[in-house]
Amino acid sequence: MNPLRRFFASAGLRKSCRHLSVALTIAMALFFCFMNEDAANVEIPPQRAFLVLLVSQAVSSCLFGVPVVMAIAASPAVLKRWFSLQWFGWRALGRLFLQYLALVLGCAALLTVFQPGQPQEVVQILANFTTAQRVVAAFLLCGLAPFLEECLFRGILLGCARPVVALPLSAACFAFAHGLNGFTAPLFFFGWFLGLLALRTRSLIPGILLHAAFNSLSLLAA
Repeated sequence: MNPLRRFFASAGLRKSCRHLSVALTIAMALFFCFMNEDAANVEIPPQRAFLVLLVSQAVSSCLFGVPVVMAIAASPAVLKRWFSLQWFGWRALGRLFLQYLALVLGCAALLTVFQPGQPQEVVQILANFTTAQRVVAAFLLCGLAPFLEECLFRGILLGCARPVVALPLSAACFAFAHGLNGFTAPLFFFGWFLGLLALRTRSLIPGILLHAAFNSLSLLAA
């Protein structure tokens, strides 16, 4: 094996990539926290809303993809762990549905306390979309975004330390990434729930499904 291949195959490099992916994930959460705070004060013309959504999702997907790729490069075995199907079964799907209902009711209760009568900005933006634009938005918000966010906040962060540390860290980063506002507490609760689900099932798939279903409420609300 030549020196270059030996360097990229070294355990030290894999460990560095793993640590860097964790650091980048936390940095991304803080970055988007400040970005969302600034964006909340900007008025977006309805005719430009769809373009803004496409650009923002493209940029965030590229940025979120960097630590995910680094984590996979550090240990390709994480793919098998992240997307395990050992949890699958009709009873498991039934429990997943009941958990989803509990999750929705819990977040709705928190929203009435922390953000009464105030819809998220994304709901207001989606209300002005055409049917075709909503189909594209559904793919981005209910497909791509849940996949990348679960890989980041549950896949990477839950594996960086013991659950007693990783679980609150994961939930906090997930909530902060969406900005500091009345939705932060419900999103922290949401992230904590998804973290527990990932730890219990040892797979990201149930969390991705729940996350996608939860995001679909924004489209339905619009």
